[in-house]
Amino acid sequence: SHALGSPGGYPVFLQRWTRMGQQREARLDKLLLLGEPEAVTAVAGAPGLSDDLARRTWWAQPTSDIARRMLDKQAVVQGTMGKELADYLAEHLPFESDPMLVIATIRLILQPGLVEPEARDRIFRLGTHRNVYHIGLLEALPDELPDPLPARATDPPGHGEGPRRRLLLAGSAGIRRTVDAAVWSRQRQALRVP
Repeated sequence: SHALGSPGGYPVFLQRWTRMGQQREARLDKLLLLGEPEAVTAVAGAPGLSDDLARRTWWAQPTSDIARRMLDKQAVVQGTMGKELADYLAEHLPFESDPMLVIATIRLILQPGLVEPEARDRIFRLGTHRNVYHIGLLEALPDELPDPLPARATDPPGHGEGPRRRLLLAGSAGIRRTVDAAVWSRQRQALRVP
């Protein structure tokens, strides 16, 4: 109640804040003073999040969910917190079990200027064990895959002229070969008998 200057306390303030469309950035710092997980999450997802406010939000609740929410904001990506959040997410990526969160995390950490090329290559190599990593890489950097293979002179085999074939042919042939090589490498390793 004191932190917000609202006689109704936290729930009334949060309801009023969300009803107003989260437009008043001046109140975000006061919402952080509550220290409640819901309030910190609301600040992390606010459109007016600044780099300084992101630093304080990260101090209040350093979790992968908060890092992903903040890396959705360009002010955070371009600020000092962007690299720190991306490094945290890259370090904790192997422990993420939800495939959709893995794809979203890879897309966020591979934004320009956040991670070194070695980290990108490591993510690609980890994709030989978890194919979902390759999906995240394709979404984030479709034309910048590590170790690209040249396109074949022949057209890839398809099934008629339907939408799947058009989608297959729409992508770069080199990208298809690079991903195919990584997937087939994993399958060959799985079939080997010691």
